[in-house]
Amino acid sequence: MPDDKRYLISVPPGLIPQAEPDVNSGTRKLPQPQKPSGPPPEQAPSTPGAGPRGPVISLGPGSPLPSAPPRSAPVSEPAAPIPAAGPAAEPAAERAVTPAVEPTAVDEGERSTLSATETAPVAVRRWVLALGDGTRHPVDPAVVVGRNPDPQGLGSAAGAGALPLAIVDPERSVSKTHALFQVRDGVLTVLDLDSTNGVVVSADGRDQPVVPGQPEVVPDAAVVSLGRFELRVVSA
Repeated sequence: MPDDKRYLISVPPGLIPQAEPDVNSGTRKLPQPQKPSGPPPEQAPSTPGAGPRGPVISLGPGSPLPSAPPRSAPVSEPAAPIPAAGPAAEPAAERAVTPAVEPTAVDEGERSTLSATETAPVAVRRWVLALGDGTRHPVDPAVVVGRNPDPQGLGSAAGAGALPLAIVDPERSVSKTHALFQVRDGVLTVLDLDSTNGVVVSADGRDQPVVPGQPEVVPDAAVVSLGRFELRVVSA
């Protein structure tokens, strides 16, 4: 035997697995582990007290996996019965309420009359003596008319608070203190103070001579003659 083959050990055929030929797919195949020739040893159960497992089914390459057994639907426990509602509580006794006193109805016409009487101020009628020259003199509350009137010389309560009104009369038909115009409760009166030529009230086409010492009511828009001098009375 040659010297270069003296230490070579020949291996019986079948002990070394032959490598599978590479398939020209571009993927390198990993070496497969050797399979034992004998039957696989039985494994101990993982759970204590568990019995032996069933037979092991060997699946060949490409075999489908067995489907899992269907799970049983969970059984729902019956719901606890709802207790029946007890009898409704009796309503509380109503409290005694004193009936309100309704106000007495007032007629609208009466209401407006009362309102006007209570709230509306009493209108005071004002009187004015208008002279021929255009001047106007209010009577508030009394005016003594004449060429040179003197309210202090009247000597009566009628002249209290009266204002003098001097008249220019070239004919001198007007007395010095000829007449007194006075307003009471909105009514205008004229009083002849014993004049020489008298006082006449003309209204509605009628001339009314004034009796000395007796007041005469003067209507609106009347013309009062003092002798030959005339003035007009205007209500405002």
